[in-house]
Amino acid sequence: MDSTATPQNHRWRLKMPGAFTILFFLTVIAVMLTWVVPAGSYSKLQYTNNHLQVTKPSGAKESLPATQATLDKLNVKIDIQQFKSGAISKPVSIPNTYQRLKQHPASIYSIFTSMVNGTMQAVDIMIFIFVLGGLIGVVKESGAFEAGLMALTKKTKGREFTMVFLVAVLLMLGGTLCGIEEEAVAFYPILVPVFLAMGYDSIVCVGAIFLASSIGRPSQRLTPSQSSLLPTPPERTLPKV
Repeated sequence: MDSTATPQNHRWRLKMPGAFTILFFLTVIAVMLTWVVPAGSYSKLQYTNNHLQVTKPSGAKESLPATQATLDKLNVKIDIQQFKSGAISKPVSIPNTYQRLKQHPASIYSIFTSMVNGTMQAVDIMIFIFVLGGLIGVVKESGAFEAGLMALTKKTKGREFTMVFLVAVLLMLGGTLCGIEEEAVAFYPILVPVFLAMGYDSIVCVGAIFLASSIGRPSQRLTPSQSSLLPTPPERTLPKV
């Protein structure tokens, strides 16, 4: 037996970068685009204190009467009752009012701070996924997950498409009633094994979860942020020294 081992030639292969690497490069590209893409803004319209307030790109504000004639004059094709009832509570862009603004490009320092600030803004979604993932882990360790999976695949045998349809409908309702979209990522560990056991590809599960929730999200009407059920926090002023 020859003791001399022939060295193996390791060829360099292109590998898919990790998620954080992709996010970092996208952040760098976004910061670079702030130096190229022209800055500008539309005038904003908002209903406050029984008046329509117009905020121009320069920051100047103007109060107008809350009437349908005012909206028609501004070329805003929205019923005035949508503002008065609270169905529209956020500022609306006014057509044909776009103005170029002074360029304020992002600094190189923002490359390292933007990801941290974005994480702070999305911390509620992260906590939701962590808690739901922990719940899934507990159920899986108890054995109930596998037992329910086997029972579900047996009951839906021959009617697999019904399962796909029900999952899509439920996720659409979740997007409409609860605003589920990014949070739907926690359902993949539950439903992907079910779809694979029924003979479907994993991409079918992605479509039934992500696409269905994305379709239901734009038509949400019962979430507090859309129906103005959340009370407006009072303005706070610092005491004078």
